[in-house]
Amino acid sequence: MIKKILIIAFLLVGTPIAGAQVAPAQEAVEVDENGWVWVPAHLNESAQMIEGFFREPTREGFIWVDPYVDEEGTNVAGHWEPEAEAPEDHVYVEGHRGEDGQYNNG
Repeated sequence: MIKKILIIAFLLVGTPIAGAQVAPAQEAVEVDENGWVWVPAHLNESAQMIEGFFREPTREGFIWVDPYVDEEGTNVAGHWEPEAEAPEDHVYVEGHRGEDGQYNNG
């Protein structure tokens, strides 16, 4: 009897409630001596490996989007996105990695 109760208790505690979201484990954030944040190596939209790099901790008017895989299975490289939409008479040009591996703005 006690054995059955322990098994049921284990199943209830170890199993998420139906419909509940389980948050992924938070990875430790590595920061260098200048406060820049480490972005681990990841794949871009063309499945090319982007080597790990340190990025600015913040950029005025932008938010950092960590690398992820979208709902269609496409890799999305880490990047900065503007916090607000650009005015109608402006065009936002995303940055890119130069031949030297350094990130170039727009």
